[in-house]
Amino acid sequence: MYNVAFDALYWAFGVVMLVAFLATITRSVAELRRGGDPSRSEATLVVAIGALVALVTGFGLNALRSVTGDLAYQQVHFGVFYVAFGLVLWGFDRVGMTGTRATRAGSAVRAIVWGVFGLSVVVAALVLLSPDRYRVVSGGDVRYVQETVFFVPVFVALAVGVAWLPSWLSPVERHSARPWLAAVAALLVVGLLREATIVPSTDQPIIDLALAFVPFTLASLCLYRAATVELGRAPMGPDPAPAI
Repeated sequence: MYNVAFDALYWAFGVVMLVAFLATITRSVAELRRGGDPSRSEATLVVAIGALVALVTGFGLNALRSVTGDLAYQQVHFGVFYVAFGLVLWGFDRVGMTGTRATRAGSAVRAIVWGVFGLSVVVAALVLLSPDRYRVVSGGDVRYVQETVFFVPVFVALAVGVAWLPSWLSPVERHSARPWLAAVAALLVVGLLREATIVPSTDQPIIDLALAFVPFTLASLCLYRAATVELGRAPMGPDPAPAI
């Protein structure tokens, strides 16, 4: 009975996130077709696509884990995640330049961010492709433990959005996509702290599931809100400064 409740909650969270990401993509595409602010609509669109790819990959590979094997699950799972969160970082970068002209300092900062992200992918991939470095759990089937280093590129990508959290304090920014995207990044970080086992397990599967997937689900709803804000409800105001 406990397993049934766990599975029901797991898939319920997945369905809510799936609907939110698809709705975000639909709203963002609609705004682009109407000729609205392309940078912000492209940002929410690309972030939603990246998040959707991560969601479908995670749920799909988990369902096929008994067929693909645990090692393939880890390597394919995170390999796709790095591409997905590269898209998320691109979306954050895109909205960070909204209403501004690229400056030498801004270009340098973005180059550093992308350089750090690329380096983190290389380092994580070297470990990911070296199964002998994994911790292994035996007990019938051999299970490979998700190493914390696998998540480093994801945290690097999300750090850009988290840096925008102070935008909630700005009367102008508060009515734009930026603070909502900051909330998306912050909530994803909270959930990933449990997924990466930085926050230790409670030894209660349903509680562990909630610690990760409640923030993930809230993040998907905040992303949809970012897309709806950009459909013309933001008040007029001065252009924000570059965020990256």
